[in-house]
Amino acid sequence: MLLLLILIGLICVLFILLISKLTICIHINHQMHDTELSIQIYWFGLQIVKRIYRLNDASLTADYNYFQNISEQLKQVFKMMKQGEQLLSIVLRQFVIRRLDWHTKGGTGDAALTGMIAGGVWSLKGMITGWMIQKSKRSCLPDLQVIPLFQHKGVEMFFSCMVSTRFAQAIHIILQLTKRVGKNKP
Repeated sequence: MLLLLILIGLICVLFILLISKLTICIHINHQMHDTELSIQIYWFGLQIVKRIYRLNDASLTADYNYFQNISEQLKQVFKMMKQGEQLLSIVLRQFVIRRLDWHTKGGTGDAALTGMIAGGVWSLKGMITGWMIQKSKRSCLPDLQVIPLFQHKGVEMFFSCMVSTRFAQAIHIILQLTKRVGKNKP
């Protein structure tokens, strides 16, 4: 009888574990020479993981030459997106996007070029967020901003995203990704 109660208790705990919700918050903040990536994972409303990565990369600062190579950089971004699209689709279809904020400020010092680039950034952000919303289960309305700084040189960017999924779905995602990545290895 005691063994049966223990077994029923373990099954209930396992069931509660599998239907519990994980919430993941990702924040990226880039200002001049400093980029910070923050990842937080919450389970039952308690923060279980908090990682902050500081990336100090002088090559990320915007200058005129940086924006002259923008077409090559966009080609590389689209190539990477095409390669990772299948994996990202697997991940996104299991997630609910709760919040999506993406703010960008930037300029080249040349007003005409800054205006053209601001329009390109708007369209790129629209494509990326539209694709993310289409692939996810349910989504919020994204908060997108592009502020052209016509008289300044530099780029500042803030990205914040909160997604949630069930614990069992997170396990399923990990298993699918390891299976897919394992197939692609030579």
